[in-house]
Amino acid sequence: MARFENEEEIPIMVDGAQWFVGVDWATQSHCV
Repeated sequence: MARFENEEEIPIMVDGAQWFVGVDWATQSHCV
């Protein structure tokens, strides 16, 4: 499930909803 460069910062040990939230959070954090 390594779809991001810094997957280590995203806890992918939850449901798909929370996973999607992590992706969105990471995207916004990098788009700053």
